[in-house]
Amino acid sequence: MDTLYQDKLLLLAQKARASTPLSQPGLTATLNNPICGDRVTLTVSVSGKVITGVYVAVKGCALCEAGAGLLASIAPEKTCDELITVGTQMADWLTQPTLDVPIQDAEALHPVRAIKNRHKCVLLAFSAVSHLAPAEDTLT
Repeated sequence: MDTLYQDKLLLLAQKARASTPLSQPGLTATLNNPICGDRVTLTVSVSGKVITGVYVAVKGCALCEAGAGLLASIAPEKTCDELITVGTQMADWLTQPTLDVPIQDAEALHPVRAIKNRHKCVLLAFSAVSHLAPAEDTLT
């Protein structure tokens, strides 16, 4: 793998590892990839429909961490619907070589395009967005 891409990928993974729990979680989801054992927990705080805070916890490979780090870096100021759209664009970009990179920093994941069985690792955090539900802390 090209060193430049590897360095950028590891920087995205670091963003996920540096994520800190939210003091007032609003929505949360946990998804597993049973094939490789990756697990992502995504927690967001919202104001109206706009995401104001993001926390990702990843137990998995560097690719899963990088995908979660990418999500965490773009989620603030977006809605869940916007993130679902970005996740779809990312999935399309990973499988269709003629498409341009859908979001800034996603080019770090370019080497993964050729490794189809690792796409789910990169997209696991994006997939979690469509499963967000009220966090237990917010239920009364």
